[in-house]
Amino acid sequence: MPKRSFDVLVSVALLSLSCSSGSGGTAAGTPSPDAGVGGANEGGGGSQSTGGSQSLGGATVGTEVESVVVGDTTACALISGLVYCWGEPNSQYAADLKPLREDRLTTPVSAIERSLGPDCALVGGDAYCWNGTGKLWKVADLPAGVTAISGGSSFNCAIAGGKVYCWGRNNLGQVGDGTRTDSTVPAPVQGLPADVTSIATGESFTCALAGGDVYCWGEGTVGQLGDEIPVTSAFTLRYSTTPVKVQSLPRGVTALAAGLLYACALSDGTMYCWGFNKEGQLGDGTTSPRSVAAAVPGLSGVTAISAYSYTTCAVAGGVYCWGFRDLLGSTREFDTSPVPVPFPGNVSAISVGTGANCAIMDGAIYCWGDNHYGQLGSGSADSSKTPVKVDFSAFF
Repeated sequence: MPKRSFDVLVSVALLSLSCSSGSGGTAAGTPSPDAGVGGANEGGGGSQSTGGSQSLGGATVGTEVESVVVGDTTACALISGLVYCWGEPNSQYAADLKPLREDRLTTPVSAIERSLGPDCALVGGDAYCWNGTGKLWKVADLPAGVTAISGGSSFNCAIAGGKVYCWGRNNLGQVGDGTRTDSTVPAPVQGLPADVTSIATGESFTCALAGGDVYCWGEGTVGQLGDEIPVTSAFTLRYSTTPVKVQSLPRGVTALAAGLLYACALSDGTMYCWGFNKEGQLGDGTTSPRSVAAAVPGLSGVTAISAYSYTTCAVAGGVYCWGFRDLLGSTREFDTSPVPVPFPGNVSAISVGTGANCAIMDGAIYCWGDNHYGQLGSGSADSSKTPVKVDFSAFF
């Protein structure tokens, strides 16, 4: 899991790696009914669907590329209700240079979302998660009709019936129930409107979108809550056990994304970010943390956003990324302002990972960056600073 690069007064313990929807697959039987809670996600990354006859791995077939998500060492795609994953150990597999299908879930899978821990998927309104040891379980005690699941370090949140439920580690108010007592079962987040449509989760905080406004809870030491309380140079520990409304955002937010210690939102084609900024992940040309949501300069007409760890990307006509960008050399490199990524076609969705990113272009999936664990899915072990097509030739 990505490590913090600043000192704070608290150490976040990984008590039980939980799950966010991450990857799922074709149906070979009924999922294990193990009643477990799990999950972790880094929150939102703007993946959109593209339908019709798509070209994947050189073959044109009637498939629908619905989304792609990238994590620390793995990536997964949802295609026509089936989930395909590649990289280092995804589900029961070893490191894979090409996609493998997750065959233990009934289908169709309706969503996948990233995780700081196990991968997860939504099937028929229920959430299922699995880890590198091969165990798969249904997330227990959630109301029916789950539409999203996300998690941070040892805690999880999910949306069901327009309400948010969280469970797990709660030392900094991550559960949002007004206490700092850990919860082994999903508890309703207090003080949110009842029409939550999306959530995005960082290391120890979560943000939710409801009625065009954004609310965050959990840790706010480096401005993650967007509450406009100045960030001190000593990084004094701050948190909120109930949601606070993010300030300085216009109404009408349509998308959320969260990195490890920061968050971003999309409203009317403009992207706004707040929180930690040591590696330029806020895109404002500085490395100063900020508790005030501010527009990313130089971008307009933004249609999709994604954040993970210390990297941020957006689709705005072309693809632009900033923050941490390079695991290919001997030193960490980063950009404090958006930098274009060369794509020759129309990109409809993007997902950021740790050192590697993926996007959907003209119905195919392309990835770029570090490939030490096979995150690019190209069939090669070579890293690439330019996008390469994921190889689905075994399936399509």
